[in-house]
Amino acid sequence: MLVVTSNWAIGDGSLVRAAAGWHGTLASAVHRAAIRAGFGHDGRYRPIEGVDVVLAGDTFDWLASAAWCDHARPWRGGSAVREVGRGVAAATVRRGRRVLAPLARFGRRGLAVPAADGRGRPGRTAVTVPVRVTLLAGDRDRALADQPRPGRVPFALGAVWSDGRVTIRHGHEADPACHVPDGRRGDGGRSPTLAESVAVDLVARFALACGGLAGATPACGDLVRRLVRCGPVGLPGAIAAWLGEPAAAVEGGAVEATWRRAVERWHAVARREVPSCEVEFDAIECLATWFDAAFAAADETRPLPAVIERLAAGTRAARGSAADEATARVFLGHQGDAPGPEATPFVPPGATVRLPLFDALMPPVFAADSAAGPIRWRMIAGVPRPEAVVTVESAARHWHRGGPVVDAA
Repeated sequence: MLVVTSNWAIGDGSLVRAAAGWHGTLASAVHRAAIRAGFGHDGRYRPIEGVDVVLAGDTFDWLASAAWCDHARPWRGGSAVREVGRGVAAATVRRGRRVLAPLARFGRRGLAVPAADGRGRPGRTAVTVPVRVTLLAGDRDRALADQPRPGRVPFALGAVWSDGRVTIRHGHEADPACHVPDGRRGDGGRSPTLAESVAVDLVARFALACGGLAGATPACGDLVRRLVRCGPVGLPGAIAAWLGEPAAAVEGGAVEATWRRAVERWHAVARREVPSCEVEFDAIECLATWFDAAFAAADETRPLPAVIERLAAGTRAARGSAADEATARVFLGHQGDAPGPEATPFVPPGATVRLPLFDALMPPVFAADSAAGPIRWRMIAGVPRPEAVVTVESAARHWHRGGPVVDAA
């Protein structure tokens, strides 16, 4: 059985202090799914042979931290920056123990599932099946792919996972806002990506300033949580959604002034340290103007400006351009809607099922049978929005070394 999830975005707690009560639910969801997967089409139960759990990127958020609001930046070189980065990473790992510790136990000891009795039903005795856990790097925990394999922790680290039939990667490399420029500067650093620049020099600094507002309420913290979970294109929509809540009226004016100052400062910083973005226009000017008007023209349903729509469409176009004559089954995150908890999509050849980034809610967890034949995905955990649906697009196709590709960004 294959289990795939992503975008848990566990931070260090310096900007977003919300309790994540659902962090401990992943292991139990995997256990239940492993038992359920033992039932075949004939109704008989047979224990599965093993489980592969793939946390497909952005398990941690190493950008949303107050540690980067001083002089250090995650894309710069030098021993001081590396030391700050290690501190942020260590803090996120500590806060992610409710997710990782049960998976580590599975990796060491295996997973106990019922043995089959003589009638093909779960019996009273148990068998232990192996569990292999892999953490892939995303755009917010990019350095994960460069870390050595943990000595005592049974996790594999990398950028891509494949079993010969399905290939899984986070998919951020096809997002123009996450494009990493080639080459290094003389100090060992590089230019930031557009997503990094916005996350660190705009959102993180705005979050830190909100924490210092006189009389700040939990509503302000809710806005910060929304913004931290967004990419650049999603920020005004997150602000519009927040303004639609009654609690926002209490401190909307002070928050708007703080936001506009943060946008002005980010604009100036981005002009000095120009971020990388794979689009053919000046994204900085377009975004700065759009961000500045986020409160004044807050309407979650309003159409995107043409240049911003081009930036958003660039992600979809880039991801669809890798198709060749082969067919593929592709899962894309940060795009589209989520399947409901009872949806069991059979992904046909050449189709795309888009999976979203879930604001501050629990990310979706999907499982698939590993036997030969059509790949049948089912949602085994998650907190979808009430209006969630399945979106299948037959035009986009991906292929990687002869197998289907799962993009989990």
